[in-house]
Amino acid sequence: MKDSAPDPLVPNNSLRKKLLAVGILLVALIVISPLLQRQISQDEITPPTPVLVIPRVSPTNTSTIGTLSPTPFYIPELIDPLGFVRVSVPQGWMITSQDEYRTSTFNRSIVTLESPDWKIRDDNTADGPCTPFYYENGASFVIDIITNNETGAHGGEGGNIQPDVEKQTTIDGREAVYHEYQEFCAVEGRTIDAHVNYNGVGYTFALNYSPERFPRAPEVFWSIINSIKFLR
Repeated sequence: MKDSAPDPLVPNNSLRKKLLAVGILLVALIVISPLLQRQISQDEITPPTPVLVIPRVSPTNTSTIGTLSPTPFYIPELIDPLGFVRVSVPQGWMITSQDEYRTSTFNRSIVTLESPDWKIRDDNTADGPCTPFYYENGASFVIDIITNNETGAHGGEGGNIQPDVEKQTTIDGREAVYHEYQEFCAVEGRTIDAHVNYNGVGYTFALNYSPERFPRAPEVFWSIINSIKFLR
């Protein structure tokens, strides 16, 4: 009896193995492909690391107000929004505002620092020419810089304020005037300030504080003042 010829429609063992390998590869590709697509999609939509952006606010007047800090924060050193001064911040104090005003006639930069226990209270029930206020605790340090204002009056000069102390001093080598006084509508609390006029720019550095609750105010004031470096 003759051996029957191999059926051409039935694959031999070698071909069967090749077909099996191809089948396994196709199954693997079918399973892995959706996972690869999902990973690529996730990589494409993954947002970048967020960066702190201080929002800009449209004002109601002709000024431009910018660099407003949304929440208090602490850094050891700061430069005002206009880039005029650099100053050290007392340990633990918060930067509660950084405002920049630009108009056709002047630019202005205001920065406020506050001690952790700073507290001010307004008496909105009182009658009179202004609203009485109370510096009840802690201290607040304000940096106010305005261009085209070399001869402008400031906290301790003119108006209804008569300083208890006025003397000449220097800040980073520039001549300054030092004052101690109580603001006109301040029922409780005192203010220390120093004012510099230089190259058409007026600089005011003022510390508002409660003498009873913050007796180290003069020491802290001069510590901040002595850290100031003029950048222009």
